[in-house]
Amino acid sequence: MHLVSTMLEEDGNIKPGQEEFEQDLYHFWFLYYLFYFCLFAAGFWALKTKLKTTTTWSRLTNSLSNNLESFLNSPWCLVILPVVFLPATIFASYAPPQGFIPKLWALAYYGQYFLLGWLVFKHQGFLELISRYRWQVLFLGTVLFIPYIFMFNVPSLTEVLAMRGKYDLSPEKLQERVVQVFMTFWLAMGLLAMGKYWLNQNSRKMRYISEASYWVYIVHAPIVIWLHALLMNLDIPVLLKFILVCSLTYALSFATYHWWVRFTWLGKWLNGKKHSKQDQLKAAEA
Repeated sequence: MHLVSTMLEEDGNIKPGQEEFEQDLYHFWFLYYLFYFCLFAAGFWALKTKLKTTTTWSRLTNSLSNNLESFLNSPWCLVILPVVFLPATIFASYAPPQGFIPKLWALAYYGQYFLLGWLVFKHQGFLELISRYRWQVLFLGTVLFIPYIFMFNVPSLTEVLAMRGKYDLSPEKLQERVVQVFMTFWLAMGLLAMGKYWLNQNSRKMRYISEASYWVYIVHAPIVIWLHALLMNLDIPVLLKFILVCSLTYALSFATYHWWVRFTWLGKWLNGKKHSKQDQLKAAEA
């Protein structure tokens, strides 16, 4: 809501100096960069498949795979990996990458987490490792979250936009980035492990939420902006505005998914074909 209020005048028009934001990718920057990461992954996999027949390549990949497996099975990787992620974190921007020309810092920063997800999927031993240390990792990430919020100055949206393409390498900023990379890594791994521990079971409700998540991601931002524009000049506590915007956004996002997307061509395009109860009954009768 703060993001919208800094962009709009009281009459709902874009403030002077914010016109550039109209040309940005908005929240779709994530899908835009995910497309590039998938493209790189597909290219790497094609190259690996092509070179797999050579003896030298086979020996090299087997050696690397064995060493990586040993590393990811060691608790030390939970400390070493954040250090490896630190250089890209130092040069990462607070603001999401915008524009259709990919930013190198964004490819490096978000790409390393894409690679981490690939490793988690490929090496189940690493997932078992973080599951064993889930409470410790989550505790450490939470402990670091407290000084990150209260000890470092979090920039406003205006300051964030002004910092695009600029890097702050002051000692205070470097300390903040060190805390940030460990906090982000440990919280992400801890929450992933908690999800595996509590949610790794068949559940119709969780399946429904999982299938709806793609549509909710796409549609939630315009709903938030629309609701904020409606409530912006309303004289009610800001906390109540926050609760109303969040609640109505969830309700409208899931309602539109259920009635307009789930069993339509759009739902098939987003998540694959879903069979309604009527379709299942027809199939059973046939």
